[in-house]
Amino acid sequence: MGITRSSDVSRRLREEYEAASLNPKEVFGYANFGEAFPALNAMTAGIHPNTLTILASRPKVGKSQFASSVPPEIARQAVGTGLYVKIITLETTVKTYQRRMAATAAGIPNPKAIRAGMLSPAQRDAYYRALDWIGELPIEYLSNEGDLDEVEALLFGNSNVTLSKIREFLSKDTFWWLLDHMGLVSDLKGGDTTTKTLNLANDLQRIANQVCAGMVITHLTRDSMGKGVPGIESISGSDQVGKNADVLLLLQRPYFENRNLSPEDIELVKEREPAILVFHSRDEGSGMVFMIWDKVKVGFYEVVLPDGKTPPFPR
Repeated sequence: MGITRSSDVSRRLREEYEAASLNPKEVFGYANFGEAFPALNAMTAGIHPNTLTILASRPKVGKSQFASSVPPEIARQAVGTGLYVKIITLETTVKTYQRRMAATAAGIPNPKAIRAGMLSPAQRDAYYRALDWIGELPIEYLSNEGDLDEVEALLFGNSNVTLSKIREFLSKDTFWWLLDHMGLVSDLKGGDTTTKTLNLANDLQRIANQVCAGMVITHLTRDSMGKGVPGIESISGSDQVGKNADVLLLLQRPYFENRNLSPEDIELVKEREPAILVFHSRDEGSGMVFMIWDKVKVGFYEVVLPDGKTPPFPR
C-alpha cells in the first residue's frame, strides 16, 4: 500500500477538473450505453474507467436481452482504438448471442422467425444489414460450448469457462467487457456456493478495477418476487456481489413478476409492458429509468414521462 500526501491528491484533482472544464459535458465517461438509453447515460454519467457494473433481475425478466443491446453500441465507440468489446456468454453460444443482437438492432418482430426462415424480404434485408454491421465491429467472444435451457441456466457453475480463462481473455486489448452470467462460471460448481460466489465477486471487481471496466449479469432470488422494488439483499448467492459494484442496475418488470394479475391488467400489457431499471452508484447517486418491454420486438426501450408521473404498475 503506497503513501500519498494530501497535497498531491489536491493537485491531481485540480488537474482533473481543469481538463474536464475544457470540454464540459453531462455524460463524461469514456463511453456510454448508446443512443437508445439517454436517461441511463445521463444518470450514470456514462461508462467510467476501471468500474464494475452489476446488472441483476429475477429469473427470466429479460436482463440478458437488455444487456445484449448494449455491446454493439459500445463497440461502435471502440472503433479506431485498437481495443475490443469482449463478451463472455455462458448461457448461450456465440451464434445465439449474435443472432439476438442482430435481431434487436434490426427491430425484428418475433426473433424466432429468424431460425424458422420466415422473415419477410424487408426483414431479411434488415437482419443481414445488422449482421454486417455487427460483423465489422470490434467484438470478441469467450463462450460456453452449447446453449443452456431454463433449468440448466440456474445451476451454479454449469459452464466450461473458468475464472482463469476469463482473466486471460480480458488481460489485454479490452475496451469494455460483459459477463453473462456470473452464476455459470465453472469455479462455482460444488461445495459452498455462497463463499465461492463471494470470492468470485471479489475477483471480478479486481479485474474491473485493475484491467478494464465491465458489466456482470447475475440473478436476484426467486424468493424476492412480489416483494416490491429489489435491493442488494435480493442478489442470488451473496450480497457481496452488489456491495462490490461501482454501479448497480436492478431490472424489474412488475406485471411479469406479479402472478395474480386481473384479466384487465393482462390485456393492458398484452404487447407493451412497463419496466423499471433501478440505479445505484457510489459516485453518481441513485434513481430510476422507466422503460417499456416490447413483447413483439422482444426488447426494452426507454420512455419519457411527464414530471411527477409514473407508469401504471400493478399494486
